[in-house]
Amino acid sequence: MLDRDILAGYAISTEERDPHESVIQVTRESLPAAARTLASVPGTVLTNVTGLDDRPLGRGFRVLFSFSLPGERFVTLSANLPADAPRY
Repeated sequence: MLDRDILAGYAISTEERDPHESVIQVTRESLPAAARTLASVPGTVLTNVTGLDDRPLGRGFRVLFSFSLPGERFVTLSANLPADAPRY
């Protein structure tokens, strides 16, 4: 798949939720570059940026960048952020 190929250098893991939706886990350090790479695909649009507070679950924070790609594909980049340094 296109998104997997161009993001292979950034991906920690990939979850295929259905044939049209993928969630790709990346490091917080690589999130900006992975987002720029995905956004460079013609016809790709950043549709949503979400921040989640996972501290009640014993974790830090999480940031999600969701993209719409041509062909009714959706890709979300997900990065975990430590509670004491929630930056990317």
